[in-house]
Amino acid sequence: YVRFERMARQLEQDHRAMDPHDAFQLAISKALGTAHRMPDPFCVFVARADIPPDREAAVMDTLRRNVRVTDGVFALSEHRLGLLLRTPRRHAETIYQRLARCVAETASAARLTAGAASCPENGDRVMDLLSAAETALQQASAENSAGFAMAPFPEPSAEGEALKTSAADSRYVDPLTGLLRSEYLET
Repeated sequence: YVRFERMARQLEQDHRAMDPHDAFQLAISKALGTAHRMPDPFCVFVARADIPPDREAAVMDTLRRNVRVTDGVFALSEHRLGLLLRTPRRHAETIYQRLARCVAETASAARLTAGAASCPENGDRVMDLLSAAETALQQASAENSAGFAMAPFPEPSAEGEALKTSAADSRYVDPLTGLLRSEYLET
């Protein structure tokens, strides 16, 4: 918890000084919000930008200028980007098309390929959203000539739902937090 709070403060000051993967995951965690309500819809993009090395900084600046102040653009590694866009699922492809045009205008022969996942449709945990976005990126790279793929709605499994229900109904587990109730610690 202390590490999370320290990183959250650093993220608010300047996320560029942090490890980009940590900053991206922390931004997603903050977007997920509180335990007492569902967060506002947002999308997580994992993108691959095929751009000349001398134009990377210009492309990053262009992307940051073309998203809202509340959104985030993170340079995860060479040619890989993470975007956190506070928009519902239905607007994701339109935003991708606009950003891809901006990238192409900034660096000729540049191409942006992206996979996206949305909260709450693809999950309400950081790793679930990142995994769904990565899978969508692989799909976009393999078969989609448009360069974009949205993670599909997950199929609910009967076994997974039964496990969730039994854990939530258990007298030992708090249904809100999913943690063991304090009165049962000694038991």
